[in-house]
Parts: sequence; structure tokens; C-alpha cells
Amino acid sequence: MLGFGLNVNQTELDWDENIKNLATSMFLQSHTTYQLESVLQNILLSFEAAQRQDEIIISKMYQQYSLIWGNFALLNGNKVFVKEIATDGALVIEDGNKTEIIYAGDLLPIIMP
Repeated sequence: MLGFGLNVNQTELDWDENIKNLATSMFLQSHTTYQLESVLQNILLSFEAAQRQDEIIISKMYQQYSLIWGNFALLNGNKVFVKEIATDGALVIEDGNKTEIIYAGDLLPIIMP
């Protein structure tokens, strides 16, 4: 859970004396009045973009350090080639000449000396 507050169109007149010299707003910093819906939309779009970027970064790191990605492994006792891990976490394998998406199973890396 994440929560935060953003002072958008407030002026010095909007705050108590206690925080008047500490608080600021987007308006006070830019001298521009903002539409709240646009500000919210931009925040949400930024969060979505960051989340997609994180998926890409996490996927690359997982691929770099994974013992199974791009290697053979045993899936439920059968030797398969692990092609990739899908963005939803599913295992994408090649078994012979067919590609399958696996969501659950016993997976063991085949470690070659």
C-alpha cells in the first residue's frame, strides 16, 4: 500500500502559520494552475511506465542469473529446454518441436560440469 499527498494549486493563504514557510505546491513553484485530473492521469501513467520498466529490468536480471533460462531442465521428470520466463511468470519450454507454457510443476536445472 502506498499513499502520498501532493500540493497542486495551493497558495501561501491555504496553510496554517505553522507550515506556511515550509510547505510548497506545484503552483507556487511554477506559477501555473493545474487541472487535478491531468495531474492524476500523469502520475498514474508514470507509475505504469515505471512498472513496465521494472518488469523488463527484473526479466533481464532473472535471465542473467537463472540456472534454467536458456538451458535444459527436468520438468516433472522429463528433459525440456527452457526457452524463457513469460512476463506473467509462466515457464515457456520447448519439448521436441513444440512450445508449451507451463504454470506449475516440479522443475530442476540440469547442471553440466
